[in-house]
Amino acid sequence: MIHPSLKDRGEMYAKMKVYGNGASFKELYGQIDIDTLYYSENDENFSLEDFSAEITRTLEEDILDIKSNIVDAHLQGKIDIELFKDNMMYQIANIFPAFFPVRREVADLQSKFEYKVDVKSVNPILEVFYPKLQIADSTVIDGSYNGENNNFNLNATSKFVVYENVRMNNIYAYQDVSSDQLYALLQLDQVLLNDSLTFQEIQFTGIAYEGLMDSELIFHDTKDSRSDLEWYTYLQDKHGFEIEMHPSYFTINDHKWILNQEAYMRYSDQCFTIEKFKLEREKQYIAFNGMLSDYPSDHLN
Repeated sequence: MIHPSLKDRGEMYAKMKVYGNGASFKELYGQIDIDTLYYSENDENFSLEDFSAEITRTLEEDILDIKSNIVDAHLQGKIDIELFKDNMMYQIANIFPAFFPVRREVADLQSKFEYKVDVKSVNPILEVFYPKLQIADSTVIDGSYNGENNNFNLNATSKFVVYENVRMNNIYAYQDVSSDQLYALLQLDQVLLNDSLTFQEIQFTGIAYEGLMDSELIFHDTKDSRSDLEWYTYLQDKHGFEIEMHPSYFTINDHKWILNQEAYMRYSDQCFTIEKFKLEREKQYIAFNGMLSDYPSDHLN
């Protein structure tokens, strides 16, 4: 059955074999082999050849293998799908309580697995379904999950990712969710806008817990001048947030602008407030204080 999102969009031809056997979902063997799959839409098309997906589930171990000309994937270990899903949602709800309802604690003591995804050639599919995005061949995503320790981590490396007119080169990303806390690291060699180098040697680190995000962004411009920004983000609810900027600096055309004291930015009830924001360079400064909203009396100074 074709997914509703593909209805009346294009033409597809597929030749496949499906086999399955097992006493229950916890003990089964299944296999899908696609000899040929061809899809065309407007002037774009892609084909999938020699696709093979194999799943083996026993009481002791689960193994998933996918091999194709587009992507390879492997998962091995033990996974209780429902407990894994509920435990991850419980952890995320504790990290960002303003966005998720209170959930009961989940004990996922049996799930423990490792996974790896090798992207071979996914751009022909993206050109059809999401042409704004391109991902380099040989991109790798891997990680592991340990339910007893409430730990899930992800690593990703890619030569490049392109979204519309922005290109990011030599990417490394790491994310770890553990004991109601999220840690994220993103490193990029270069960011190009319209094929022109804009930033280089970029590193973002963030730690989130109980609705607070502690962030730092370091980057260099085309002249190798360094900028370092640090801030807290308080996620109050779905309709508001608060940012506390720590002493930071950024450099534009060899001109270093410094934020010497904390500054505050808040958004709530469709009102944006800035307090004590003052950038200084030698005897010059740029300062903002005030409010922005739909009311004419609110303004920035």
